[in-house]
Amino acid sequence: MSLIHQITSGMVGWLTYEQMRSGVDNLNEARLGPPLECIADGRGYEAKAEFPLPRTAGSTGSPQRIDFLMVNRERQVVVALETKYKKAGRRMQGGLGIDAAKLHGLTLNSIDAQIAAGQGGRITAPVAGFQLVRAVLVVWHKTAIMEQLRREPILIQKQFIDLVAALLPDDVEPTSRNFSRAMLGDLATKPVARASGSLRAGSTVTHKRFWVASLTHRADWARL
Repeated sequence: MSLIHQITSGMVGWLTYEQMRSGVDNLNEARLGPPLECIADGRGYEAKAEFPLPRTAGSTGSPQRIDFLMVNRERQVVVALETKYKKAGRRMQGGLGIDAAKLHGLTLNSIDAQIAAGQGGRITAPVAGFQLVRAVLVVWHKTAIMEQLRREPILIQKQFIDLVAALLPDDVEPTSRNFSRAMLGDLATKPVARASGSLRAGSTVTHKRFWVASLTHRADWARL
């Protein structure tokens, strides 16, 4: 779980750097990969991007993939991470709920089967008996995430809104208007790191900050 919180904070730091260095206010999802791998390496994790999942019987085409699989041998932890970037005014490909459902079906057995088949890249040894941590990480700019949430399953909406509510000052009512005000920098906020996920804002002198949230696996993802 601690790596998820570290990734959330690290990605916010990288996005703030990119924004202040070159005025980046938009990006594509592929650009999230290199800093994620650097963070994983720095925390002692083996990392494999686009980790393929075993094919189901009768399936055709390319296999499903997990965006990032990370393994720490010393701590005996496997982290499976799906990443999303929500562009303002553009519909997100797939959705948070779709990725959460895919992660819910992931098992150590299926990971080991792919490692044994030589599909693990740098990850070459089995992970049986390790702790499995699963999370969906989403990045957005200003208030772009709000339109996406309306398209997500109710339980994903609730998990996300619980994080945003924890972000607000204690004397501020958790309403949609106040969520938007916070994301635009009009309200003070505090970093959130709890069992259900993490939420952090980039630090810039503008009202165009990036945000990063991580939704961690919960048993009710079985209903997605």
